[in-house]
Amino acid sequence: MNGLGKVVITCLAAVALSACGTELQKAEKVSASGSAYDSSLYEGYLGLSKAEYGEGDYKSSDMFALRAVSAATGKDGGPESLEKWPLPADKAGELGSARSRLIAALGEGAAQKMPGQAAAAQVNFDCWLQEQRTAENFQPDDIAACRDGFYTALAALEKKPVAAVAPVAKPEPEVSPLRYVIYFDFNSAEVDEKAKAVIFDAEAAARRLKGSRISVSGYTDTVGSAKYNEVLSELRAGAVAKLMESQGYPAERVSAEGFGKTNLAVPTADGVKEPGNRRAVIYVQPK
Repeated sequence: MNGLGKVVITCLAAVALSACGTELQKAEKVSASGSAYDSSLYEGYLGLSKAEYGEGDYKSSDMFALRAVSAATGKDGGPESLEKWPLPADKAGELGSARSRLIAALGEGAAQKMPGQAAAAQVNFDCWLQEQRTAENFQPDDIAACRDGFYTALAALEKKPVAAVAPVAKPEPEVSPLRYVIYFDFNSAEVDEKAKAVIFDAEAAARRLKGSRISVSGYTDTVGSAKYNEVLSELRAGAVAKLMESQGYPAERVSAEGFGKTNLAVPTADGVKEPGNRRAVIYVQPK
């Protein structure tokens, strides 16, 4: 299912052609006149069309609406072919096997013997294929719903237990750390009021994201020796960490380290007083 913003743009570009979501209204006016299987297919595809329309994916809504009309008039062409959709390499094999099993069940008279379950299997297969295709493939809950619906219906057709169906693993989302920067006066590790406000913002964010770890990196400009600046940068990082801990943030979830006059934010020659380099960088890493 595509993002609403992209769909709106597509629709605006196609106004002259009167496209974008118009097939659903036509499909709703059609009366199914075929077999029980055809009628069940019609209801299933119409339901998918309405769902896609509700999410703003008008192109997919039109596609399923046209499938509904074909089914209502007894002209359904069976489950979609995999060749129509570019698929992720690690999913094509399972989808191909699933389609072959469905074709076999239909070939053994499933549409006549169990029309409702057979239609549910086909509709859910086409839904799964549409959601899993390379152009989509970003909504694991929708993929799982269609896939599980397919296997549940297929199990009834094949008289196999649903428990044999493996669940779809949901990928863990990657969460980027929050970044805050404060600055120090020359040759000082004292935290001024402006810097305190930033530190308290970082600490508050860490509390909202329960279980977050905080790391503080201290830096200096290039005036003075490497050894002196390493100590100064450690003092700066330590001052930030102590202030957070004084606000009650768990010390075991706060780390501080000094990097002296390395990793300059503003590249300068040695011995240059540069305020942009006299800093501490705070990272809040959600759990």
